Amino acid sequence: MARDDQQPVLRFLNSPRQPLFSFKRVARTFLRHARVNILGTFCGFIILFLVFIALAAPLVSPYDPKERNLDLRYDPPSTAHPFGTDRTGRDQLSQIIYGSRISLQVGFASVASGVTIALTIAVLTGYLGGWIDTICQRVVDTMIAFPGLIVALFLIAILEPGVSTVILTLAIVFIAPASRPIRAQVISIKNNVYIEAARALGCSNIRIMTRHILPNIMPLYVVVVSLFLGSAIIVESSLSFLGVGVSPGTPSWGRMVTEGTSSLFLAGAYLAIYPSLAIAITVFAFNIVGDTFRDIWDPRLRGAQ
Repeated sequence: MARDDQQPVLRFLNSPRQPLFSFKRVARTFLRHARVNILGTFCGFIILFLVFIALAAPLVSPYDPKERNLDLRYDPPSTAHPFGTDRTGRDQLSQIIYGSRISLQVGFASVASGVTIALTIAVLTGYLGGWIDTICQRVVDTMIAFPGLIVALFLIAILEPGVSTVILTLAIVFIAPASRPIRAQVISIKNNVYIEAARALGCSNIRIMTRHILPNIMPLYVVVVSLFLGSAIIVESSLSFLGVGVSPGTPSWGRMVTEGTSSLFLAGAYLAIYPSLAIAITVFAFNIVGDTFRDIWDPRLRGAQ
């Protein structure tokens, strides 16, 4: 017979365990916040629409983005060409549609790889501490001291320009700023009582980091990824604007803005306005969605309007 003071413990041990991740619970949470945060929901649909346009570009694009027709150079917006044509007669709308592929590919690939590396470094250094944490944080301080665009220009000058080079460069740039908030969260979780209980039960450091710390910082990981996506698109567009981004001839929003500003007095402002609007709307949507994820998963903001 168990004593009365042991009954709650026995009921807890015999009760069915709840899974760490429940799709139904996450879906209910998102639906509840979707009804409250209308702007975040609207921006989420914008991102889904952009992803659909990027994947179905060959189907929805009215023309080949690389097709040149000198007879239609600097043609203003019309029924045949809603966004007009550039200095070589290429359709602007088709270039913007195909340019979304480059922006989203560079954004998702660079941020996912860079923030994942930052997550690994933050969990290891934040939990282990000591001289490992000290050395890594001094390296992070050094990387943060340099502007990200300057570092990207330096790395691209060493490597060969191209989409893969831009992805690798942005991934390196995002490691340092992404590791800081994740490391702070790891240190906060490390001081909780259940971590001490796991150590007392004889759990190894690897098990504590993977089973107790990592699941608790995944919401922050998603928030950091969503917030950095907008920055990745801005940096990629800036590199293409400076002429050191993707290879020449590849449709890119930043390169379209460069060509539009150089032809401002010959064709008007429409060549630069439409790609600039595409960049602004995409970055705005990613930033709002990142703020929405933060509001959903941050307990201090939960319930705030």
